[in-house]
Amino acid sequence: MKRLKQSNAYADVAIVQSVEATDDFTVVFTLNEPDASFLDKLTSSAYSILDSELLKRHGGSDNGGDTARVWLDTSSAGSGPFVVRSWSPKELVLEKNPTYWGGNVNIDTVILKKMESVEAELEAIEKGEIDIALDLGVQAAGELDGRENVSVVSGTSVLLAFLAMSRDSGLAPEMSNPKVQEAVRYALDYKGYLALAGENSTVPLNFMPLGFTGALTRDLKTEGRNVEKAKELMAEAGYPAGFTVALVCPDIAMEGIDWNMVALKVKDNLTEIGIAVNIETLEYPQFYEKVRSAALPFYLAYWSPHYYDANSQLAFLPGVGENGTIYGRRTGWAADADNQSLLDLAAKIRGETDEALRAKYSKELQREYDRDNPFAFLFQPSGFFAYRNDTLAAVAYSDLSKKIELRELKAK
Repeated sequence: MKRLKQSNAYADVAIVQSVEATDDFTVVFTLNEPDASFLDKLTSSAYSILDSELLKRHGGSDNGGDTARVWLDTSSAGSGPFVVRSWSPKELVLEKNPTYWGGNVNIDTVILKKMESVEAELEAIEKGEIDIALDLGVQAAGELDGRENVSVVSGTSVLLAFLAMSRDSGLAPEMSNPKVQEAVRYALDYKGYLALAGENSTVPLNFMPLGFTGALTRDLKTEGRNVEKAKELMAEAGYPAGFTVALVCPDIAMEGIDWNMVALKVKDNLTEIGIAVNIETLEYPQFYEKVRSAALPFYLAYWSPHYYDANSQLAFLPGVGENGTIYGRRTGWAADADNQSLLDLAAKIRGETDEALRAKYSKELQREYDRDNPFAFLFQPSGFFAYRNDTLAAVAYSDLSKKIELRELKAK
């Protein structure tokens, strides 16, 4: 836990008051306040248990100056089903851990490769050069459908695609206006984004993805697109003739979806209410640094939960400064008397262990949140992957993480 203080993940477990190993197989955590998600947090990769003595021999430290990362890039000090044999920017080779405690591991070696393009990935799985093709989009998955010895699997991911609009008037006074931000939400063609995202995709009401406690979806008949309402809000905000703004997006694909395609659709939607959008694409490291430093007034992004519990999504609540939230800080959305009700409901969700009550509070929070926030949540996309059914037994997404569990893979 001391070592975690040097990482971004520490905020999730800052409530830990003390940790005590009472015997060889028992660890007691004492918390400063109730946290219904604490055990879920500990399943996150950021909190993986590593061999402390081994790490210290390779530069590990819990007092600052930790240099073990270089060694960990090509070695293992954990207790999972696989250990690292080799690593390079384009390939990671894992081997079965002979001392794994969690049951049988069916595959001896797993090779994870970075493919140069979707086309190269499709060609490789058709030829049998790879056994699994990950992060396929709707179009790529469709191209493989029905191909000999290839099975395509889809399911709803836990990712969220969204627009963020800063409340910092110093960045872009027009976009920081709450009425403009509401107008943007009304202007969006949610059905069109679902078509981009593919089968099994959904539109969440806001920050809680389907599958999490009390998650609500947007009713596209009553809460969907309304261009006339959006124009009214633009006029109320003082911009009946519209304005020009830059929309920044990263140069990556998410679940096989090209961000530029999504950005172009946003541009088309907002043109109808007078907002002229100039799309700017940044390399992901540069984009992420600008997001973290709250330097962007309007951007397209995605969110992947840090751990699989509703509390992880409270990162989208208001709050700036040292005790703020992740996206409160990134959008300059301060906590104040007008949004105190959101924080009160969030506090109930954090500590409540009765799932029925948590679901009730979660739904109330999402409804209240939808009245005013600096985001527009576009979709929760489908995840697609394909596998060779002549070399592997049936492969499926994990119900919890919506990812493939490598230790459950079985060769034919």
